[in-house]
Amino acid sequence: MSRVLLTLALFAALVVSWSSGFIGATMAAATGAPAETTMLWRYLLTAAPLVAIAVGRRRRLSATFLWREGLVGLLSHAIYIYGAYQAAAHGVPTGTNALVASLQPLLVAVTVTVLAGRMLTPRTLLGLAAGLMGVTLVVGTDLGAGGQGAAYGLTMASVAMVALSAGTVLGERWSTGTDVLDRLTVHVVVTVGFMSAIAVPSGRWQPPADPAFWRVQAFIVLVAVMAYVLYLIVLQRHGSVAASALLYLTPGVAAALAWPVFGEILTPIAVAGFTLSAAGVVAILGPARRGRHAPRRALLSGHRSMSGPVTADEHGSSM
Repeated sequence: MSRVLLTLALFAALVVSWSSGFIGATMAAATGAPAETTMLWRYLLTAAPLVAIAVGRRRRLSATFLWREGLVGLLSHAIYIYGAYQAAAHGVPTGTNALVASLQPLLVAVTVTVLAGRMLTPRTLLGLAAGLMGVTLVVGTDLGAGGQGAAYGLTMASVAMVALSAGTVLGERWSTGTDVLDRLTVHVVVTVGFMSAIAVPSGRWQPPADPAFWRVQAFIVLVAVMAYVLYLIVLQRHGSVAASALLYLTPGVAAALAWPVFGEILTPIAVAGFTLSAAGVVAILGPARRGRHAPRRALLSGHRSMSGPVTADEHGSSM
């Protein structure tokens, strides 16, 4: 029973911290700082302690590990977060931003199924459908509230969702239980490079004089590190379908958090949608938890057939 409670606590912590990221994106947009500025300083502040820890631990990582995790970081951090921040900066409401991101489980489940040569069970399909209907109810009334920049913002949110989906699938496919801190450090450093290449030439690297910018940065860094560490842990222990399915809860939770922060009202329709989303997650997590190693074995088997045996050293090692 204690193990079940710990698992539920892990899932809950992931959902709350991930939902708080959408709150942070809206708060950052409210300071008037461009998305490039916010992201660059967010990742610089995150990279400094992580790199210092890595140096202190004298980590030695293989080239294969670095380029693989670099690609995962580019997809699941740099492009995903940049797209979400651009969406918020162009007026996409917090709930709508979370809605687009929560469509990720559909894409991940289909991708994993195709790569593994498996079929989704009726229960999983029903859970995915229920989750999609639920999140649509939660933020359905906000879909047209983005203003003039809604089309561009929603496009960027969609690009972010696709990038995170690809990063999730690759992260599970290449993971062999490697140190979570090593993975996160590589992801963050790659994102600093990506954002520097965008922000410095455009002159959007200088932070605004408003102290609120730094207060928002502190909040964003805290919830971001927590969310990604928890996400990697869930991904490693329970698989990509389970990790992605939990994101179905983020629109409802983000809407609930936005009530005291931004004064957004959680309507009865939103509550109904959140409940439906929760039911969808329960339907997905049941079979995904019991058979969480099967998709991974199939994926690795397919990888071996294309490139030969997979060894621990190919995924990165420390000495």
